[in-house]
Amino acid sequence: MEELRELQGLVQEAWRLRAPFVEAHVGDLAWWSREPAPTARSWRDEGRVVAWGWLTPPAELALLVAPQREELIAEILDWFEREAVGNEQEVWSLESDEARIAELERRGYRRDGGPFFVHLARPLTDLPEGKPPVGSVLRPLRGLSDVPARVVIQRAAFVSTMTEEKYGHLLQTWPYRPELDLVAEAPDGSFASFCTTWLDDEIGVGELEPVGTHPDHERRGLARATCLAALNALREHGAHTAVVYARGDDAYPAPLKLYTSLGFEPVGRQVRFVRSR
Repeated sequence: MEELRELQGLVQEAWRLRAPFVEAHVGDLAWWSREPAPTARSWRDEGRVVAWGWLTPPAELALLVAPQREELIAEILDWFEREAVGNEQEVWSLESDEARIAELERRGYRRDGGPFFVHLARPLTDLPEGKPPVGSVLRPLRGLSDVPARVVIQRAAFVSTMTEEKYGHLLQTWPYRPELDLVAEAPDGSFASFCTTWLDDEIGVGELEPVGTHPDHERRGLARATCLAALNALREHGAHTAVVYARGDDAYPAPLKLYTSLGFEPVGRQVRFVRSR
């Protein structure tokens, strides 16, 4: 937990210096940490984290370096290439990160034409109220007692390895707050939709991650209502901006349509670079 908090500290530094052009939010690292043994490494200067790499098995890399420390990109990639398993390696990069892209291309990585992520942001002003369909109730998660139902809907909405143990870990991970973990409860008491948000109160930015709806309750406006309720909750807790990272390719269009309908606007794009061994 202490090391994770140090990695998140570098994310906060990046947001202060170059928001919103940052690879991740502190909530992303909290969400990634649900796996019991993430493969992450940090690089330090006088005890302070100035870079990190996060390897998702078998061979997918996210990384962040402090401003003016671009020389560490090569060291992170060296580490990743030693640790990665399999014949294909993939690394994510903002399109605006010229130093990273130049190093990737020098090593033989090529931009992949497949899935990419659009970074979206919106100020938390002029927010309409989230109103669920008649019979449904919007509410925050009630701690451990709600975890089993939250896991059920997570696994129904996505291809997911979420377990009660993993979600219980998230409840103990900064900056998780149950009052910012919103669900729409169906008339039968089951969870129909959800929007988990993460607030970095030092920079006033909240992130939506993840958002989903049970297949039995789709196309009823529940995702929109739950997201609006979550955005209002973020504002009530001091956030001035919200961000979300959505698939932008034609193979998965629904999330991007939802977020743009909520007033989010694109501020960047994260793309994948791949190479074969």
